Amino acid sequence: MPIPESTIDVAESSNLPHYRVLALDEERSEVLGVTQLKFVLADRYDSWPHLVSRRFARSYTALLRWYLARWPHIDFQHPYNWARKISFLPYGFRSWSGYIPGGHATYYVYQPRHGKMANGKRLDPITNGLFRHCLEGVGMRTRAYILSWLVQQWAEAQQVPVRWLSIGCGSGQPTFDASKRLPFDLRMASKLVLVDRDQDVLDFARTLHVEQDHELPFCEYHTLDFLESGSTELLSADGQYQIIDALGVLEYLDYPKSVQFIRQCYELLDQNGILVFSNMDEDRPDYDINQRVIGWPRLNLRSPDELLRVIDDAGVPRHAATLAHAEDGVNNVIQLRKN
Repeated sequence: MPIPESTIDVAESSNLPHYRVLALDEERSEVLGVTQLKFVLADRYDSWPHLVSRRFARSYTALLRWYLARWPHIDFQHPYNWARKISFLPYGFRSWSGYIPGGHATYYVYQPRHGKMANGKRLDPITNGLFRHCLEGVGMRTRAYILSWLVQQWAEAQQVPVRWLSIGCGSGQPTFDASKRLPFDLRMASKLVLVDRDQDVLDFARTLHVEQDHELPFCEYHTLDFLESGSTELLSADGQYQIIDALGVLEYLDYPKSVQFIRQCYELLDQNGILVFSNMDEDRPDYDINQRVIGWPRLNLRSPDELLRVIDDAGVPRHAATLAHAEDGVNNVIQLRKN
């Protein structure tokens, strides 16, 4: 069943560009047993003012693909890895790489800009262009746009203030941006709880919240490992949550821990609440660039079928799941609704 195009204008947030979400199709997969949403998304980086940097980034990416395919034995640490050496020439890229794999690193890829990073260094124009148009940046933004779209659909249907938990929140920027989809009066009465293991990046999230004035008066920050004993008791002390998001967390968890993670999240959900999480697809494009050029730690990529097996083993009914894809093919985004 086709879904009408929706335009989401986030101009009130100076941190996220204007973007459009076009849900091309909604269909029921009899093989997987879930509803699938297929999205086409665009933001300001797809517009003509960014044409030159977009063409450069795509040409350079094509060159990297050719090099890595031509010399498949060359890994990130190889002394003659010219793809790595050339990519690290821009001063901004070298400075940014020191943040890998933390929340600061993903923040500057998600939202490239010309200002200074937290370390006082600037992203140079070349690095900015690559982050805007390479699949690492595109995939981070499209999964966040899908989160925004799902939150908006839920909020319009429920019309209630929310308790919102963001796990592995990093800088919190995707969650702050998605919260703009809540109607103003409900947003002012809602509570956001951000959780991450990294105190430094949580402090960064707190700074962004203040500087950007997200009109979320009730925010809490917790430095903890969600899978550690006692964490769910601490987080549920004031009640269940209507929205939980966990973007880019399962890539760092093996199968048993992923099952535990989904089970604990689902237990924290209130009736009619939604859990939105993502995992890079096992067939995602340019994973070689991620590993052999950027040097990101090895990730657990998963197919939709494997993610649904995680859900099954977590004891969550499969009919609660909606599977969403963007056309870039980087991430699988799953919404679980607790009925």
